[in-house]
Amino acid sequence: MKQQPFFPAGTDPDVEIVEIDGQLYERRDNITDFALREFQRNYDDAGITKDDIFDYVYGLLHSEDYRRRFANNLRRELPRIPMAPDFWAFAKAGRALAALHTDFEGEKGDVVEYPLEFDEGGLGERAWLLMKQKLRWGGTRKEPDRTQILFPNGGVVRGIPPAAQDYVVNGRTPLEWALDRYHIRVDRESGIVNDPNAWWAERGGPRAMLPYLARLVTISVETARIVAELPEWE
Repeated sequence: MKQQPFFPAGTDPDVEIVEIDGQLYERRDNITDFALREFQRNYDDAGITKDDIFDYVYGLLHSEDYRRRFANNLRRELPRIPMAPDFWAFAKAGRALAALHTDFEGEKGDVVEYPLEFDEGGLGERAWLLMKQKLRWGGTRKEPDRTQILFPNGGVVRGIPPAAQDYVVNGRTPLEWALDRYHIRVDRESGIVNDPNAWWAERGGPRAMLPYLARLVTISVETARIVAELPEWE
C-alpha cells in the first residue's frame, strides 16, 4: 500500500536548499501554502505572510484567555489554532515575545539587563560562587521575600520587581528554575560532579551569572506585560 502524505494534496510545506559552512541543508517551512491561503482568506488580507502566521501562533499560545478557554483540550491533545478576531494583535505580540525569548544571552539587544542591586558584602566575587546549597529567596521559608535572591556564599541580589513572578513556565517562573538548577550536584551512582561554576568561569568568573539573572528578570517582566496586553475574544 502506498503511504499517504502527511499533508493533504497541495499543502506540502515549502522546501529550500541552503548552504551553511559549506554544507547543504534542506530547510522546510512547516507553515503550508494551504494554511497561508486560509489565513489570508479568513482575514481578507493578502499581506499576511508565513512569518506573520508563526508570530500569530506564538502570541496565541501565550494568551491566558486561549489557555483558559481550551484548558481541557490542551491537557489531552496537540494545540489547535483558532483564528482570533484580531490577527495582527497576536502576531505583533508573538513577534515581540520571540525576540525576547531568543535573545537569552542579550547579544541582539532585545533583552537588556534589569537594574538590580548586587551586594557582595565585602567578599568580592567569592560572594557569587555556587555551592551545593541552592540559591534561595530572601525572608523565611514561610514568608519568602521574592524581591531578593540569596547566594549561599554571601551575595545578595536585590530589587526584583513583583512582576517577575507573573510569567510562569511549566509551573515555575524563570527565576525559580534558576534557583533550583544553579548549584553543585553530585550524581549518586556515578559520582560525577556537575559544577556550574565551571560554566561561569569560562565567561569571566562568578560575576558572569549576575547579568544572566538581570536578563531573566527583564524577560519575565516584559513577557508578563505583553501577555497582559493581548486582547480577549468577544
